[in-house]
Amino acid sequence: MPPSSPVLSLASSTADSASLAWSKATDNIAVTEYQLYKGADLVTSVTYGILNHTVTGLLPGTPYSFTVKAKDAAGNVSAASNEITVNSLAASLSLKSTISMGNFSSYHTLATKKDGTVWAWGNNEKGTLGDKATQNRSLPKQVAGLTSVSSVSAGQNHSLALLQDGTVWAWGSNEAGQLGDGTTEKKPVPTKISALSNIVSIEAGEQHSLALKSDGTVWAWGNNDFGQLGDGTTKKQLSPLQVANLSSVTSISAGAFHNVAIKSDGSVWAWGLNAFGQLGDGTKVNKLMPQKITGLSGIAAVSRGQYHVLALKNDGTVWAWGYNGEGELGDGTTTDRLIPVLLTGLESITKIASGSIHSMALNSDGTLWVWGNNKFGQLGDGTRVSKVLPTKVGGDRQFESISAGYLNSSAISREGKYFTWGYNGHGQLGNGTIVDTTSPAEISLVLHPEPDTAK
Repeated sequence: MPPSSPVLSLASSTADSASLAWSKATDNIAVTEYQLYKGADLVTSVTYGILNHTVTGLLPGTPYSFTVKAKDAAGNVSAASNEITVNSLAASLSLKSTISMGNFSSYHTLATKKDGTVWAWGNNEKGTLGDKATQNRSLPKQVAGLTSVSSVSAGQNHSLALLQDGTVWAWGSNEAGQLGDGTTEKKPVPTKISALSNIVSIEAGEQHSLALKSDGTVWAWGNNDFGQLGDGTTKKQLSPLQVANLSSVTSISAGAFHNVAIKSDGSVWAWGLNAFGQLGDGTKVNKLMPQKITGLSGIAAVSRGQYHVLALKNDGTVWAWGYNGEGELGDGTTTDRLIPVLLTGLESITKIASGSIHSMALNSDGTLWVWGNNKFGQLGDGTRVSKVLPTKVGGDRQFESISAGYLNSSAISREGKYFTWGYNGHGQLGNGTIVDTTSPAEISLVLHPEPDTAK
């Protein structure tokens, strides 16, 4: 008779290591050793008295799955334990091409180039473009004063940038303290958030902001009407504070008034507004502090919409929950889902993006899949017909990254070209017009002659 299966857990992890522990197995003879596996490969065998091991040499930013088995004196081996997925943080921030379309009734777009520069266009009424002006722009313009930028995030009327040195800079509207500088004064140019350092990821919500530190803690500031800052209150904060009861986090995503985070064990946690079930806990009750979503494991990425959420598992499948009035969950219905549901017809997905009322997914072969509201052509299929199931668009183009905005979409091809489509009433597509487009169209991030006014 084989021993009982141990119960495996993750004690801690770094960018290149994972410390694992397991419970004692029972046996009718005697357990003599434990065998720790990474996927199908044996990592180590330890004697029966040892109940933990630290695996080193992991690649930063790479997911790994571990199990453990018990072996007795007769040579019988137990069934594998529960599987633990470890998502390690990236060791350092890189300079790359990125794009972030404003969500949550937002009409501006931010992008980075591989040279570390930041470019902005679209609505500028509250200084979201960081150029000391309030004039809208229909063509990309470089944001002055920022270099070595790793990523950007566009909120409703504010903007965030993460530099390679781990500092965060903010500009635009600040009425709820979303710029994190201790005031409610708007900033027309990028301003460093002095309270933050060692940051590896940023997210701009509607009127709040999130940052993930290299130690796995999450920090939040700005509007807190629905508990989206995760501090157990509904009081706004003008400076960053640590989100309660949350550690070992590897990824964050900010919705309009709610947030989701992935821990290193692949579990998903959510907090804030829950009016449409976007916290995935089977209720519509707001949560003032992070709560674990049961039934989800092995999650590699999450993406928030205005009131819905997508989650990508390590096996390439996609799960969705929350508001579904426009078919943005992609399950063939328009029924809200209070718990995560698996999307059929999608496989080998590597990236996901939730817009306000539409969604996007990127396949490992570079093909793009979209669903949800299409009133302004944001699905990019050449029509304005909404879809309740994932639909392939983009022809033979192969994309590398995607971003879903309020009523528009964007993507970067594997050749490094930038594409935008959908609603363009404020010039947020960056094509020099304010005319909507229903198919992906290339734009250029180059210096353009002045003036450029999108009316």
